[in-house]
Amino acid sequence: MKYNSISFIIPAYKNQQVLDLCLNSIFTQTRKIDEVIVVDDASNPPIQIKIPEIKILFLTKNLGPANARNLGALQAKGDILFFVDSDIILDSEARERVLTGFSEKNVVAIHGIYSIPSYFKDFISAYKNIYWNFNQINRSDNSFSICSAILAVPQKIFLTYGGFNTDSTIGEDREFGLFLKEKGHHVSLDKNLTGTHIRKFSFQQLMQHHFQNTVSLIGLLLASIRKHGAETASGGAGHNQRLSILISPLVF
Repeated sequence: MKYNSISFIIPAYKNQQVLDLCLNSIFTQTRKIDEVIVVDDASNPPIQIKIPEIKILFLTKNLGPANARNLGALQAKGDILFFVDSDIILDSEARERVLTGFSEKNVVAIHGIYSIPSYFKDFISAYKNIYWNFNQINRSDNSFSICSAILAVPQKIFLTYGGFNTDSTIGEDREFGLFLKEKGHHVSLDKNLTGTHIRKFSFQQLMQHHFQNTVSLIGLLLASIRKHGAETASGGAGHNQRLSILISPLVF
């Protein structure tokens, strides 16, 4: 299917200066921008947008990025929803790569990776960024472990399947990716679709982030085992095999 227009959707919570860097990278793309939507997740003070072409939506309560992305998706007019986190500086050819990627048969989602070197040069932040990049770039093309920080999905597909799980505060992108795979869809990893991640980590934040992501993945794994128990009993993949399939693309 041919897609012509893209709506950029950026969930934002505080950190106005970082958001401005993200928006600047979107408006300096090599192809004309169709629509940009910023969803303010109840920042205090509210996010300020000075570019008239940007549509801004406000949540009255801080509900997390999954809710913010879903709200933006409902308001978008583009054929493709391009989710970009507010702390990402996109490569200038990102829009072009997404349109090219969807020209391939059966692709229903395209996600990218964090670029290196790290935006912050301290050891912990640089380590985390390299760790992310290594894990992302070594994933298989059709891995369920997608990255919603740089993710494009046709609007019709996204809304048909109900968007991100708003009960999840972390790992909702992996859950959505697994759902797409279980429906038989192809999720494409474009290793040249990149963005610089503007996030600084302390050692405590690094450990907390690893722990939260591990808990999220284990929950997803157990839910998958319960869901596919009947298949296992009737000759489907065993639990150990399913465990290896789910753990192999693990990204903290």
